[in-house]
Amino acid sequence: MTIGQFGMKHPSLAGMVAALGTELSRVALHQRFTAPAVAFLQRCLRFVLRQRFARVARLQPRALRSFRRVYIADSSSWDVAAKLRHVLPGSGGGASEANCKVQVTYEYKAAALAFLDVTPGILPDNRYTNHLPARLGQDDLLLVDQGYFKLTTFQAIAARGAFFLTRFIVHTTLRAAETGAALDLKTLLRRNPTQPNRRSFVCFWGVPPW
Repeated sequence: MTIGQFGMKHPSLAGMVAALGTELSRVALHQRFTAPAVAFLQRCLRFVLRQRFARVARLQPRALRSFRRVYIADSSSWDVAAKLRHVLPGSGGGASEANCKVQVTYEYKAAALAFLDVTPGILPDNRYTNHLPARLGQDDLLLVDQGYFKLTTFQAIAARGAFFLTRFIVHTTLRAAETGAALDLKTLLRRNPTQPNRRSFVCFWGVPPW
């Protein structure tokens, strides 16, 4: 059972009881918000998303044939009632006291939901990446935006024989995986106009301090 009403930003128990249109007290409804109920609703959400993705045609572009799976990860967040700050803390201050974030990873070649996690809004994307290397296998590719940039995560991904693609952060030093020598990527690409070996650039060291 899913309870909701689009016109209510933070629906109250009384509002949800009214939306149900049945004889149920606020106390009785509150008692139904249990850990098993949360787990059930999360499974329902995953099921709905998988059903939606099942209608999308599988894609096999030539550029991605070298990769076994191609994961695209991103997040979305929204404010929730302040009374939930002990469960879903927000950034506080001028921002929200309570915030919910959903991390979704989509497998592009299979056109399928890979995995989904619900986290507090205060958890930054680059900290969430700690969970990603263990979910990747040999010759998998992970695509993320700059918010997921974390050097230790990238090193862990490379160690598993997987690959990543993200926007480059200025002042980060790029080094050759085999020798550790610093690389000037702009100069290197100009010197070699053909497609570089995709295993050549896998390690990052340097400035940002995470």
